Amino acid sequence: MECGAAGILRTTDDALFPIPYFAKPEPEILMAQIKSRLEAALGARAAALSPVSGGSIAAAYEARLEGGARVFVKSYDDDAGLVDGEAFMLRYLAEKGAPAPAVLHAGDGLLVLEWLDQNGADANAADEDAGRALARLHNVCAEQYGFDRDVAIGPLPQPNGWMDDWPGFFAERRIAYMTGLCRDANVIDQAMAMRLDGFAQKLAALLPVAPQASLLHGDFWSGNVLRASGRATGFIDPALYYGHGEVDLAFAGMFGGIGEPFYVAYGEIRPRQEGWEERRAIYRLWPALVHVRLFGASYLSWVEPVLSRHGP
Repeated sequence: MECGAAGILRTTDDALFPIPYFAKPEPEILMAQIKSRLEAALGARAAALSPVSGGSIAAAYEARLEGGARVFVKSYDDDAGLVDGEAFMLRYLAEKGAPAPAVLHAGDGLLVLEWLDQNGADANAADEDAGRALARLHNVCAEQYGFDRDVAIGPLPQPNGWMDDWPGFFAERRIAYMTGLCRDANVIDQAMAMRLDGFAQKLAALLPVAPQASLLHGDFWSGNVLRASGRATGFIDPALYYGHGEVDLAFAGMFGGIGEPFYVAYGEIRPRQEGWEERRAIYRLWPALVHVRLFGASYLSWVEPVLSRHGP
């Protein structure tokens, strides 16, 4: 379903956040196994398989097939559900008109995608194209907040059960849920968990009750936006659900790498809403808690200012 414009635009104060990166070198024997599985999946010989940066969740490779074609390969060690989920979300994005790489194979711990080039040529035009593409994605709407299935954000579960109440959804399915994961993993203490739970209970007074339920990428930072020659060529690594479009905009500025032309182009389709700057900090609590759970309590430095601003 399509919905009208009712979005937001950030200002220019986004500070850069550190980007955690953990390489996962693979033994040669395992690379040989991945090459064999790739050839069986595609029915084509892989002339070369080279590691590329792909983060901490899966080993990533560029494969050159016989004949010269290139594909992008992700190998998951122990969770076929992540492969199936990511493939589903990329296909869903493409069906809704967003730029996304074609899924060539998904199964047996292997995800094979269309290769999309990246370069910095005409970066401003590429940022503008990304802004327009995200705004169009946010014009795809649902009647409720959530999604037809739970997905993952990185390696972590992301519950998406449908709800009618947006502050309740963000409180329960995002802040309270990830607080529980952090507490169970002993990366926060009981006092911090209680503060976060108390903050979640305040969201009804801090967030709009019924913003448009837009289709969100869900993990929209610069590393998940592929750009080349003045175009946004692919949105990757999604964590889909329907929610307030400001969530993706809050993510976008967290690590830098997305320029002001992106926000201007987005705002031409979905103009800013009053109070955006305040809500941006609140919406960033979700990725902040994801980082706390994955990388440790040092990332509580992202959390503390928001909690302090809104009480003990």
